Amino acid sequence: MADDNSTASSSSVQIAGPSNTSTSNDNRPQSMQNVYRRRSAFSFPRAAQPEIVRAYQKDVYYRDLLQTQLQDVVRSLLGSRVLFQNADSISFVGSVAYFALSTLGGAQTLGEEYVNAMMTDGKTGRIVALKRRMSFIFFYVIAPFLSTRLYSMARRKLVSSHQLRSQALQRAQLRAAAVAPKRGPEAERAKENAPKATRVDRIVAVLAERLPTMDSIHSSTGILAYFGAAHLALFYLGGRYYKFSQRLSGTEYISTIPRRPGSKPPSYEVLGFLLGVQLFIKLVSQANRWRISWQQKKKADVIDEEGETESEQTSAVSVKETVQIDDSQWSHKTSPPSRVQKQQKKKSEEVPLQYPDADGLPSAQDLGLEANVDRSQLEAARASAKVKAAELEAIGQSVLRCTLCMEQREPEKGTSAVTECGHVFCWDCILGWSKEKAECPLCRQSFNPSHLLPIYNF
Repeated sequence: MADDNSTASSSSVQIAGPSNTSTSNDNRPQSMQNVYRRRSAFSFPRAAQPEIVRAYQKDVYYRDLLQTQLQDVVRSLLGSRVLFQNADSISFVGSVAYFALSTLGGAQTLGEEYVNAMMTDGKTGRIVALKRRMSFIFFYVIAPFLSTRLYSMARRKLVSSHQLRSQALQRAQLRAAAVAPKRGPEAERAKENAPKATRVDRIVAVLAERLPTMDSIHSSTGILAYFGAAHLALFYLGGRYYKFSQRLSGTEYISTIPRRPGSKPPSYEVLGFLLGVQLFIKLVSQANRWRISWQQKKKADVIDEEGETESEQTSAVSVKETVQIDDSQWSHKTSPPSRVQKQQKKKSEEVPLQYPDADGLPSAQDLGLEANVDRSQLEAARASAKVKAAELEAIGQSVLRCTLCMEQREPEKGTSAVTECGHVFCWDCILGWSKEKAECPLCRQSFNPSHLLPIYNF
């Protein structure tokens, strides 16, 4: 008996003891060969596509709930005006706070807990480290906010620079035309030496006209919509990265719920294929629209060039057949003589909104007086014009002041809006106000936000 007990004890120790030899593995019972061993990577299955989508939807819901509560706190402490002016920044702070309290600390988000998913490293299969979690938060929350702000700021700078450069060029051309001779060879030389747009001016003009706004970029036909649809189709086909931030940070999701043997998770490959076909059709139709618009623009340029050629041919009448009277040309081909009409170029020009300068000295011609008017009469007219200009400037400042932000509007930029009751505000101010309360801030008349009209030069 003692020998049997000692043999049994020795055999049990041998089985429980770790050994890397194949001989000891073969001698162990079949039940002990399947004992779970610690591994460097998780052996859990990858999270299915519906689980990942549901997790992100839940995260969006709870994140919006946190942002709403944060907005209520800001409104109660600082007022509605501060909330409307910093709505994007407050939403950004709420998003950062949501992921900082969950993902940054290594915990699951509420959406991940809802579907029993866990974020892992796509290369090693382990739980994501701090650096990778920080990179995910940066690409998912911080990078879109910063890129939107920087792009909007750069575009505003370009548009403002283009307006200033075009206004300076117009003033220089007007000054050159005022001092240039009206006829003769000197007039031709003055016309050739007239101020023209530089290469930098042309580049700034092209960028200011071609760069789309953030609203058009985020619209359903914007470039981000096409990239998002392509990335979503790849997710439906492959099922690894639902958001572009996942792809950049290299994070994936595993499911902590074991699957039944032989069961397959639902697949969205058919949706991915259909989405790819839809995206291809939209790209082809968009390219066709671009081609048609380019052909129409090219045809319009040809028509303008032909009109300019006809105008030059009409104005280039023989000197023997015409006579110059004042600034007009009269032809002797008809009886009585007829006036030669000069065709105007069909080109729209944007004239910036300007107000009288109260400190300026208008000329006699600007005041509607003759050139040889008496000096005392000219000074009296100038004094009267100065008083009227000061009054107009004061009225303009009061009219152009937005009652919501208490800043002066810029009518030439088209950033003003008028309500149904006729009151004018900044477009962003009244749009933010309408989201909170759809009534006029001045007369309290209710209005529909879709009926707001943009106005220019008023």
